[in-house]
Amino acid sequence: MFLSSRSSILRLRLLSLKSRRCKAGPEQKAFCPEAFLNVVADKLSSSAVQFINVRFSLALSFAFSIRLLMISLYV
Repeated sequence: MFLSSRSSILRLRLLSLKSRRCKAGPEQKAFCPEAFLNVVADKLSSSAVQFINVRFSLALSFAFSIRLLMISLYV
């Protein structure tokens, strides 16, 4: 069931790539669904990487500040 629906989605995407609008040239790429999906996928992946970097840096700075606090209490 899953593979057949995935196959049909891939078939539709391939047909849209072969459409006349997608082959018209760079000025018509705004109408090509695959170009739009590529832009959205790039934006989502860059946003996810930025989110992970921020979360990691916040966790690291919190752990570092707690460590400094613990050291200063014992000195």
